[in-house]
Amino acid sequence: MMKWKFISMLILIVLSRLTFIFSEDAVKLQLRNYATQKGIYIGCAVMPQHLDEPTFVNILTNNFNYLTPENNMKWELIHPKKDSYDFSGADKIVEFGLKNGMRIRGHTLVWHYQNPKWLLDSKLTREEAMEVLKNHIMTVVGRYKGKVKDWDVVNEPMGENGVLRWNIWYQNIGEDYIELALNWAKEADPDAKLFLNDYGIEPVNAKSDGFYRLVKKLKSKGVPLDGVGFQFHLDGKFYPDFASIAQNIKRFKDLGLEVHFTEVDVRLYGKPSQREIEQHERIFSELMKLALAYDCKAFITWGLSDKYSWIPSFFSGYGYGLMFDENYKPKSAALAVRDVLKGKKPKSSIFEIQTTSQERPLPAFRGKRVDNVPVIDGKFNEEEWKDAYVYPFVFNQLNTKDFVPPASYDDIYGNWRIVYKGSKIYGVVLRKDNLTVVNHKDPWDNDNFELFYNIDGKWKQIRTIVGKDWQKDHNVNGKAIWNSDGGILEFEVDVGVDLTGKTIGFNVALSDNDTPDNSLRKCQLYPIVGNNTGWQGKGFGEMTFEDENGNFIDKALIGDVMPFLAPPSKIPPVLDGVIEKDEWKNSVRYPLAYNRFSKDQSINNGGAFRFLTVENYIYGAVEILDNKISIENLEFLFSLGGETIVLYSPPGSDFDKKQSKIEAKAVWSKDKKDIEFMVKIRDKSISNEKARFSLGIIAKNAKGENVSFYPFCGYNLIDETKAKGLGELMSKKGIETAIILCQ
Repeated sequence: MMKWKFISMLILIVLSRLTFIFSEDAVKLQLRNYATQKGIYIGCAVMPQHLDEPTFVNILTNNFNYLTPENNMKWELIHPKKDSYDFSGADKIVEFGLKNGMRIRGHTLVWHYQNPKWLLDSKLTREEAMEVLKNHIMTVVGRYKGKVKDWDVVNEPMGENGVLRWNIWYQNIGEDYIELALNWAKEADPDAKLFLNDYGIEPVNAKSDGFYRLVKKLKSKGVPLDGVGFQFHLDGKFYPDFASIAQNIKRFKDLGLEVHFTEVDVRLYGKPSQREIEQHERIFSELMKLALAYDCKAFITWGLSDKYSWIPSFFSGYGYGLMFDENYKPKSAALAVRDVLKGKKPKSSIFEIQTTSQERPLPAFRGKRVDNVPVIDGKFNEEEWKDAYVYPFVFNQLNTKDFVPPASYDDIYGNWRIVYKGSKIYGVVLRKDNLTVVNHKDPWDNDNFELFYNIDGKWKQIRTIVGKDWQKDHNVNGKAIWNSDGGILEFEVDVGVDLTGKTIGFNVALSDNDTPDNSLRKCQLYPIVGNNTGWQGKGFGEMTFEDENGNFIDKALIGDVMPFLAPPSKIPPVLDGVIEKDEWKNSVRYPLAYNRFSKDQSINNGGAFRFLTVENYIYGAVEILDNKISIENLEFLFSLGGETIVLYSPPGSDFDKKQSKIEAKAVWSKDKKDIEFMVKIRDKSISNEKARFSLGIIAKNAKGENVSFYPFCGYNLIDETKAKGLGELMSKKGIETAIILCQ
């Protein structure tokens, strides 16, 4: 018995020591100090009982300078009975915050949820409801006048469809309850800043459009409103559309409003994989960059530690939402946020999408015009499709840290081609997959093909599960026919608009789920880089359809492809031809999959590459994955501010010394399958700059034919096969490039 007591005591001592060590790590982060230097508040939501825990308090006071009462200012707790208030919990949080030099956010005065039973049961006239609401606001705001600097006056007023949510106040007072609440809050504390706060309004969508109309109307009427709160309760499985969020922030700020990030968490399902943890880290990092770039004055997480997170009780099976784990150990997300706060202030331009035809994110795909349309029967007849360009499914947009698809062609592989006549699109998909899964309830969780298009500003998504016609509720004017083993799909779609010579927003996707008992997809392969936002009408590439003269002339930009990234690194990789994981851990891995020497541009796993930004240098690494080719050259182009650098490196050799004025170095591995390189772009830092690039491997295949491996489509090499390289092509036609962000 004594033995077990001793062991139990030892375990408790070890656990307490571990918590102390983890808390020491958390204290050393000093997020608060770095945030103060950047002019942003960093905060979290707390409950009063948390403030009785020394470890919690130690981490809180060293890392945060802003507090939000998680529940204790909501009606249910602060006004539990009609004629009585309970300020004990709220008082404790406010007093703690002020004692520790923290700014306080009042949350919330009006909400459709967590209301006391007496209020919900009340049958009120408009005048009675106004009196109840005014008394509540005047009492609560008045109590904390001069102490609570910011108030979420109305929380979550907007419905998903962009119209006001139906709640007790809308029901009894009318839609002007929001205006009245803001006016009463201003009356109670003229110096407090007043906010409307909501979830799901972060990107541009129907809900945020409605929210924008609401606040614009309030501002036009002179209603006191200082800002809006974007909650950012995110599912970490989906990478946010930061370009859309940036666009949304900008339009609210253009109304003269502050934008605060008010309830940030990024939940993950089950035990997170390393890939999911890396995405969790990256989302937190990009959110802080976004907040700094657009001068958002507050970044608040909904809780400090997973130990007390609300997520598991509201989202079954989910957790891991915050920057500190259950033992207060800082996660990689916390370290990433610290590094952003310590670094240079990001420029807003890194989140903005180019909007001119001269700055297309990528070259457009091409749709050939045909007189004799293919027979859509699920039987691939090469003669019927001979005129079409062939493109690969190659970017796995479910992994925004490593877009390269599975190494085995058997696992999932495919290519696609499009032709058209009039308003009808005809397509064929060749698919290879060692396991087809079609048993899941939600159609998107099955093996399927999706087509996305945006014509004249109207977008549509349509889907066909392997073996089935187009999904019925997508209302497709056309048909989809698979062959018996799911290896061939032929389809037609009448889009209702003559496509001759048009450029449209366009994308396709091939989904792969290898687990009949689990709805989580393994891959979702696209032909372009992105973050799987096609279902939101975003992340489209472009397709230009051949005109009546046989030309492909790109029209006004309609695509919004995310740029390639060159993440920052403080320490440059060692250039020795060996791609060490730790040296390149901040980078994003992209596929090299397009053969520009042929109309059949589909290569799939030809190679992979990645970039890093180190002050005024670009570092790159390239892997050759195809063992059946003879490499002739690596070609690299980088263009920034009107200055263009073009470099070549034959296998085993440094960059061509004809470019002697450029500081650059290339080192190949002994087997000439990997290469690491660096290029000095200019004398000053290129961090937060948007540039254009091209990267390719030129080689011969086993038949002695020219082949190339590029990360996006292109057509110049098809027409200029005698050109010696990028330099000669540029002098003749101009090289095809893509946008890259040097972070």
